[in-house]
Amino acid sequence: METCLGESVVCLTGGPGTGKSYVIGKVVEKWGRDVCVCAPTGKAVGLLKEKLDVEVGTLHHLLGIRNGQEMLFGGKELDYGMVIVDECSMIDVGMWGALLRNIKSGTRVILVGDDDQLPPVEAGTVFGELCRFLKEKGKGYVHLDECMRSDRAEILEKAAAVRMGEKIEYG
Repeated sequence: METCLGESVVCLTGGPGTGKSYVIGKVVEKWGRDVCVCAPTGKAVGLLKEKLDVEVGTLHHLLGIRNGQEMLFGGKELDYGMVIVDECSMIDVGMWGALLRNIKSGTRVILVGDDDQLPPVEAGTVFGELCRFLKEKGKGYVHLDECMRSDRAEILEKAAAVRMGEKIEYG
């Protein structure tokens, strides 16, 4: 939590059920002022709205983007003290450009997602590269690895083992 509140740019990563949404909620609660939470899809926004008491919207809506031309050259400035973007691994290069171009100077940015997820359908692995950069820098990178959803812990542990190339027993 200290990293999320103390750094200007943070990548908050972790697999499913590790508490990313919980941390976002606590950060919003602590920050307590001009914060915006967004995500690339309506489904992700819906899940966040269930958990958070703050403005949540899709990236397209918040940036005022309705077509590709606006994504390349337009968008509206996000005038917030903190912008939290969830499901960042799903964002393609074009949307990253629009997002970063429209965050005002001095805004704290928390980028949230699973850096082990498949890259977006469109071009780009911006989130993964940002995570690697901040991790190597030793600053602004937080990885949650403990499953907080006890009802799914076993399957998530096995999924993590498969991701690491380990053999798992079936049955």
